[in-house]
Amino acid sequence: IDLWFRAELRPLLEDLLLDQPRTGGLYHRGAVASILEQHWRGEQNWCYAIWTMLALELFWRKWQPSWPDTLPA
Repeated sequence: IDLWFRAELRPLLEDLLLDQPRTGGLYHRGAVASILEQHWRGEQNWCYAIWTMLALELFWRKWQPSWPDTLPA
């Protein structure tokens, strides 16, 4: 995952986590940018944190518009 995020998936991470994330302000954009930059430069291996943010962002994009409708009454 470490190398995957540094190469093939870098454009996806930039698009989903840096450019208009939809998670409703759950992340501080500056902190996410710092984590990604440290990872891309090889200073720190943040692959598990990045994976978690990516999974939450993708989940949120799929389910957030209908979130209240999916909860039991």
